[in-house]
Amino acid sequence: MTGDGSNDSDGVSVVLAKQYVAIHSSFAVAATLVYASTAALVLAARAHRMYIHRLALYLAVAGSLHAFWMCLEVIPTDLSRPDNSTVAVRPGWYGACVFIAFAAQYMSFVKALIMVWICIYVFWLVVFGQQKKQRKHEVAGALVVLLVPALFTWEPFLRHSYGLDGAVCWITGDYDQG
Repeated sequence: MTGDGSNDSDGVSVVLAKQYVAIHSSFAVAATLVYASTAALVLAARAHRMYIHRLALYLAVAGSLHAFWMCLEVIPTDLSRPDNSTVAVRPGWYGACVFIAFAAQYMSFVKALIMVWICIYVFWLVVFGQQKKQRKHEVAGALVVLLVPALFTWEPFLRHSYGLDGAVCWITGDYDQG
């Protein structure tokens, strides 16, 4: 994959891709169910009234969305080709592959930043005690978590680097750093 809109994926065989897709999809579906169940339990128990529980809810929602996009990463992959051929994007699916790659990468960053947010909050509690003005910090934290990843995940668009990488839609293997 060269990031130029071509459909080939750096020579990954269809046989290997089928094995990877089966494992990738199984874990992604399981993660989606676990994260979504966690979010549903937090909401059902009305535990979201406490700040730390809302942070856990944000993480569960972000994790669920990230895992959902990981489930979709394999859909544009054309596995119906002969076993001795290489993987490619299904005809007409390149744009979807690029969007799925972007969304999965964005949610990956969001999930990581929520983990950092939780760590900072717990550190603050341990060192300084209860935090005041939690609502103000929560709004600022949410803005940071949603906006900062957008700054980094748009950059591969400029280099046309989202596309099929191996058997999934992601940042392509020949991503140019310079």
